[in-house]
Amino acid sequence: MKGMEQEKKFPWNLQLFAEEEDSDEGEVKENPSEGEVSEGEEEEKKYSESELEDAYINMDMRSISNTVAAEIQMARAEDYGIDLVEVDSHSGARPKCARDQGKIFDQKNKSDKYPHWSSSSYGQPDGLLGINCRHHIWPYIEGVSIHRYFPTEDLEENDRLYKATQVQRALEREVRKQKRECMLYDQIGDKDGFEFASVRLKEKEAKLRKYVNGNPNLHRRKDREQVVGFDRRVSAEAVGANQRTKKPSYLRNNMPKGYEDKRKVGKPISHEDLDNFIQTATQKGIRIGTTSNPTGGFEHYRGNPKVLHEVLDNLEASMKYAKINGLYDKDVILYYDNVLGYEGDNSMIDVGAFALTRGKTITLNKFMFDDSDYLKEEYKEAVKARMFTQGSDYTNIVNHEFWHILDKKNKKLREKVVNVLKKDAEKANMNLDNFIKKHISGYATAKTDAGDLSFHELLAELGAMYHGDKPEYAKEIYRKVGDTK
Repeated sequence: MKGMEQEKKFPWNLQLFAEEEDSDEGEVKENPSEGEVSEGEEEEKKYSESELEDAYINMDMRSISNTVAAEIQMARAEDYGIDLVEVDSHSGARPKCARDQGKIFDQKNKSDKYPHWSSSSYGQPDGLLGINCRHHIWPYIEGVSIHRYFPTEDLEENDRLYKATQVQRALEREVRKQKRECMLYDQIGDKDGFEFASVRLKEKEAKLRKYVNGNPNLHRRKDREQVVGFDRRVSAEAVGANQRTKKPSYLRNNMPKGYEDKRKVGKPISHEDLDNFIQTATQKGIRIGTTSNPTGGFEHYRGNPKVLHEVLDNLEASMKYAKINGLYDKDVILYYDNVLGYEGDNSMIDVGAFALTRGKTITLNKFMFDDSDYLKEEYKEAVKARMFTQGSDYTNIVNHEFWHILDKKNKKLREKVVNVLKKDAEKANMNLDNFIKKHISGYATAKTDAGDLSFHELLAELGAMYHGDKPEYAKEIYRKVGDTK
């Protein structure tokens, strides 16, 4: 048959077109790297293997069935000696098809009244009856057949609808992709990963719903969002996981009696901001979470994303300082969670703690960091009361915590610093505690037992001072110690 023979002349690489399988009539590019990428599709640059397989299979089935249907109509027309064929039409057709739809063509290319079949886009991958095309043709007998379809009147309006549909198709792919991620975490039993994936799924669905509802020419296609294996059980658990994250986790834990929460907690961090944060941390040599919890709890962060990047910058500065001076050259892990242990009660949230360090893991207190303005104000008040070092701010919290790690790895360093401070205090004819409070901070005088010289917050406070706006005194101390370059 002529139609089939013509189609075989084109060496189409179907895998290149699989990404377009969900477009009602997706635009197919011979070279996918060329041309503009519509809104929403910019994020869809990589597909999982299963997504590509589904796309390929659906595209192949759709294209083959449509091709066979078209060939049958062409064969029928040829059997009856009919040269004319009519092409149906629909709104939002892809560009090449939009120019050809609704017309009556002469397959023999001889008519002076009707356009020739050779002038159409038939035979091109992204043309009429090509890959993923939804158009149909019928034999047309002049004077007998009724012309039911008509050419596109407004090509610009058609193109706008086409592009809007393409965005919808891309958003639907995002939803399916996220459902597969939920299924993966469910199968391996990773509850934290499943909860995070569920939140992202609901974000994707909400984004799709908002886009479709905001465009009167679009309608929701639930069938295009379905994924085999994402059954009612997984769906229900995903909904439940998302609902749990809507309620801040600190409200699911115990608050100190009589405590009045004055914070204004915002919305959870977007997945784009979270991905950017994790990628930036990796580039700086900072680990976020562990293999089993790759987001480290930061998917529940509700503050200003800028604060997280300030944390990374300051932590990177401390790590570089430690490496240069031979104090520490290993990685550091960041977590995000509520810090417990209010006044010795490990079931209560410590509403006064900014962060906590255990081993090489620094946990930022969710209670503080969920409201960036509250965090800044609380730290500012502590500095004003000389509880924390002068010249430091909320961005130095992580410097303080990192120096706890250095303290544990360099046990003699604190002893040397204390000896330097004792000599300086004696010269100033001051009590050691009062001298430390005056020149460093009140928090730096904290001891395990009253009367001893442990000062377990001393190095941490010096670290915050060193990386703050007034580092001169900290630098002077370390010059005297002689352990740094």
